[in-house]
Amino acid sequence: MDTPDPFHQLSQTFDTDTSEKILNSLCQVKNEEMKENIRMLLISDRCMNSLIQRVLHVHGLVHALQRFCDLLNTELKETFISFSSKGFSPGGAFGKAPDEKIISLLYQAFTYLCRYAREKHTSFILVGLSSVDSRYSLIIDTDIPFFINANTSPDISICMALNYIDQINGRLKEDCIGLEQQMFRLTLAVDVAASL
Repeated sequence: MDTPDPFHQLSQTFDTDTSEKILNSLCQVKNEEMKENIRMLLISDRCMNSLIQRVLHVHGLVHALQRFCDLLNTELKETFISFSSKGFSPGGAFGKAPDEKIISLLYQAFTYLCRYAREKHTSFILVGLSSVDSRYSLIIDTDIPFFINANTSPDISICMALNYIDQINGRLKEDCIGLEQQMFRLTLAVDVAASL
C-alpha cells in the first residue's frame, strides 16, 4: 500500500459492492496480516464515517473542529494546538447548504493530517478555517513537512488523508513559512457546494 489507490479501490468496493466482491478484492492482497489490517481499517473507517456525519449534522464543522483540537490539546501535553475560525461563514453567500458528505470527508482528512503530525512529534499545530462563498480553506501550520513524496508515502495517515481529499476534489498546497522557513503551512481548499 505505497499509494492511496489500493485503499481507495477497496474502499469503493466496500461502499458499493457485495461481500463476495469485497472478499475477492482482498484476495489480491498477498500478505495475510496486511489483508486483515485492511479489512479492519475499512470496517472501522465506515463506522467512524457514520458517527462523524451524525456529529457534524448536529453541531456543525466549526464546533467539531474546535472540539477535536481541544481533545488533542488535552491528550498531547507537549504539543501546542490552536484553532481559529476567523473569516469563516458557513453557507456563505452562495445560498446553498454545504454538502454534508463533503464536510464529513473534509473533517476526516483533517483528523488524519493531524494524526500524521502527531506521529512525527510536531511541537505545535495551528489550525485556521476560512471561507469565501462555497470555497472552504483549512490551513494547518506545523514544524514538520507533510508532503515530501506524499503520493508514494507508506504512512497510513497520509494515504487515508489523500484518499478523502481525492474524493472531495480537494486541492493541497504546502509552503515553507517563517523567517528561516523552518515551519510548514498546509492549505486544503475545497468547494463544499460541489456534488460528489
